[in-house]
Amino acid sequence: TELSAQEGQALITVAMNNAQHMSRLIEQLFELAHLDADDVSLHKEPVAIAELAQDVIQKLMLKAQEKGVSLDVEPKDPSLLALGNIEKLESVLCNLIDNGIRHCQNGDSITVNVTQQQEALTVSVIDTGSGIPEQDLPFIFNAHFRASNSIKEKGANSGLGLAISKRIIELHGCELSVNSVLGQGTQFSFNLDKA
Repeated sequence: TELSAQEGQALITVAMNNAQHMSRLIEQLFELAHLDADDVSLHKEPVAIAELAQDVIQKLMLKAQEKGVSLDVEPKDPSLLALGNIEKLESVLCNLIDNGIRHCQNGDSITVNVTQQQEALTVSVIDTGSGIPEQDLPFIFNAHFRASNSIKEKGANSGLGLAISKRIIELHGCELSVNSVLGQGTQFSFNLDKA
């Protein structure tokens, strides 16, 4: 039986989406391998962390609006300068906020909160989404781990993003920590040295 033009187009779209997902997966595997190399070091410079978070939010705003999820940064203070690699920190924020959007529903919110400590800035990404089951928390930074709360989006999440984010924060001399309550939300936090 011959495929109609519509059916043919649908198959092409599926193939393209699969190819894009595979390409992204390969990119992430190479990135993780690079970050895990013994001699890797990051170029660090002063980063206006609240402004960077605002830039990331702008990129993800359409995706969030489509799900009815609100995004915000507190405080919106350009003087909050952290010492870090701007490109890698953008990747971490993008991953954490995108993760939050995936586990949020209409009416939920995601806030990037920046608080000053004596020598450091604490950056927290806080969502009011589905939360992570307690038994999954020890494993969520493992490459390819899919938490049992994963929303079944076809190939949308390889599980590598959190592993990459954890490694980037380690290369900044800190830990990426998580607190979560099932049905109430999740908070990812990390410290950065003040610039």
